[in-house]
Amino acid sequence: MSLNVDIGLGTYDFSKWGYIDVHKIKEVHIYDFDNTLFQTPLPNANIWSNQAIRILMAFNILANGGWFFDPHVLAATGDGVEVEEKRAWEGWWNEKIVSQARESIRRPDVLAVLLTGRNEGFRGIVEKIIASKGLDFQGVVFKLQAPDGFWPQTLNFKLWFFNEVYRHFLYINSTRIYEDRPSHIEAFSAWLTERKKKNKNADFEIIAVAEPPKYLKFKVEIALVRGMLTAHNLKAPSLKLPLYKFVKNVIATVVTVPVAELHHIRNAFFNIPIAEIMESVSANSSRRNSHDSNSTIICEPEYPPDTSFNSSPGRLWIVTAIGRYRDEYWTVRAEAAEGYDCEKIHEIDVADIPSLYGTILYVSMSTGIVKSEIGDIGAQQWKTLAPSERWILRTNIRKECTYDIRYKRPYVSSLKYSDDDLTAGRASPMTGPTKRK
Repeated sequence: MSLNVDIGLGTYDFSKWGYIDVHKIKEVHIYDFDNTLFQTPLPNANIWSNQAIRILMAFNILANGGWFFDPHVLAATGDGVEVEEKRAWEGWWNEKIVSQARESIRRPDVLAVLLTGRNEGFRGIVEKIIASKGLDFQGVVFKLQAPDGFWPQTLNFKLWFFNEVYRHFLYINSTRIYEDRPSHIEAFSAWLTERKKKNKNADFEIIAVAEPPKYLKFKVEIALVRGMLTAHNLKAPSLKLPLYKFVKNVIATVVTVPVAELHHIRNAFFNIPIAEIMESVSANSSRRNSHDSNSTIICEPEYPPDTSFNSSPGRLWIVTAIGRYRDEYWTVRAEAAEGYDCEKIHEIDVADIPSLYGTILYVSMSTGIVKSEIGDIGAQQWKTLAPSERWILRTNIRKECTYDIRYKRPYVSSLKYSDDDLTAGRASPMTGPTKRK
């Protein structure tokens, strides 16, 4: 991997951060914002169809750029900005990471930076959120646009910024990065390892952050998405994009995993011990009255109040290997638990389970919806679990009424795109081209 990342941005202007004595800075601690420091809400899988979630999460389908490009989503978090600012968005933070950030900010030898892939349009709301928590980073960095209108991919932008930090702060000998996206964690590790080959004193640590997803209130989310579709449809004709409509009561049958299981898969992928998994689940869960005082349950996101659903008895699987497919799905190799003594799955001589075979489940990172197959299977990265690491995974079959987003009228695109267009850098209606011609 090359250490030089040319994205057409020139050099970063650190002078706007105020005076910093570069001779005193020995370490840099870089914090990601979304789902790392702050638990940004995701589209609720219990409300939307799979197609609707795909439309909302994509950056280049809706004219406003989708869920993570619309400042209204952050503004709608909890009970809204006016209420949440007074209570510092309580309950929406990863408090362990907040504590680490406070320590980084306190130390005079550390450059503490908040680095996000969001653009400058989010500066107002993001700075309001972190200020309410009393987090005074030396720098809050948003993705920049090149003079020619080019928007770099978030990963390349962050790597470019790392280089700029090392160029300006010459005495840094240690880097610590807090990040939640698996592909970024892997790329940062490879890039920093390559840097360490040329500079033996360039130590680094990457903290993989894994927290259960959080969601907006049902009525807030419905109103928000309706507004996003209205805004899109006003701009769509001039951008030659299709019009979309909100559709209610779509019957669907889906296979899902509970939120707690989604959290477990994520932590297992990042090699976080089981004890820490359960501690993290406990810290981010709502306790319900139970005969077992030690029983902790993660509350599932709320369902539409005016629609019904029913859940079939779940199926149990013995997880033998895990991996990922891009930043979209966790991949799970599993054996049906029927026929095995589940209490003995950790014993090597008893649980003779083929770890490289069995059923492959694709579990959506953001929603927990399970698919049985994906077209391009070459993008998987597998980690075989030792017997002591195996666990019993439950999947549920649910028939429900959900909401959907569909074409407002028949639409035939004049251009043909493949599923690889997202990673190939197709233009975003909001941000313009993501790669140079």
